[in-house]
Amino acid sequence: GDYRTMIHEFGHYNAMFHSDVPALWEKDNLDVAEIHSQGLELLFFPYADELFGEGGEAFQYYTVLNVLYVVTQGFLYDEFQNMIYASPDMTLDNMNHLFYQLSQEYGEQYSLQEHEEQKGYQWVDVSHTFQTPFYYISYATSGLSALDIWELSGRDRQAAVNKYMEITNFGFQV
Repeated sequence: GDYRTMIHEFGHYNAMFHSDVPALWEKDNLDVAEIHSQGLELLFFPYADELFGEGGEAFQYYTVLNVLYVVTQGFLYDEFQNMIYASPDMTLDNMNHLFYQLSQEYGEQYSLQEHEEQKGYQWVDVSHTFQTPFYYISYATSGLSALDIWELSGRDRQAAVNKYMEITNFGFQV
């Protein structure tokens, strides 16, 4: 996880390094920013065996699984946030119930040991809901773009790297 986080955050650094716009004047396009990070995670695959040895393949599978999970979570949290912010008088119990229902629709599984009243509270762990509402969809849209770059890398790695670098050269302006 630490390696994945470092690679992810280095993708953001890479974009800031290559951008022609000074950071002080950089606009904040979060959908693009996450392509920088998720794209780099997926382009890192050729180095996974070198870094992790026999665990390289597991690292690759986990990375793809994580990007796919983030895509579905992005849509889940966006739908949830749209519904709760459209209903400012919604009670906490209603929010928890709504999240529980939506999460099941998006394929979340709850253990049999979880008490019914505990199901649906996980949304409070995502600070984006409070600090930057409607940001979480950026993980989904950028994840799909990052997967496009990864798919291209399977056919033509250099073209994928060039596309990734082209996107990072735009910084957050795209």
